Amino acid sequence: MRWDKAYKYKGYKIEKDFDENGRMTLWTAKPQEEFLNKRSELENQKITRPFHGNECFCSECTYTEQDHEYNRKINEQIQSLILSMRVNSITCNTMKECKAEIDSLEK
Repeated sequence: MRWDKAYKYKGYKIEKDFDENGRMTLWTAKPQEEFLNKRSELENQKITRPFHGNECFCSECTYTEQDHEYNRKINEQIQSLILSMRVNSITCNTMKECKAEIDSLEK
């Protein structure tokens, strides 16, 4: 039996997970679609400059302090998004329980 198989259900990815004893007896559902869409939006908002090589210091490929600050804020938003995904994860004993929990959240 393969333990690395992931199942998709209503925007969640459900897969086997470890319990406190180190055995794979639990199921964890993580919100995927919304998370991936928001993360790609944030990644696309980052300021990127072309790379001309290690020896180049031209204004076209050199980041300013404002660029660094802006990218730091975007990275903080991405980290917050990752944390919220972990908090919104559902862990149950069976896949059926995970699906029922997801269904109850939609109501």
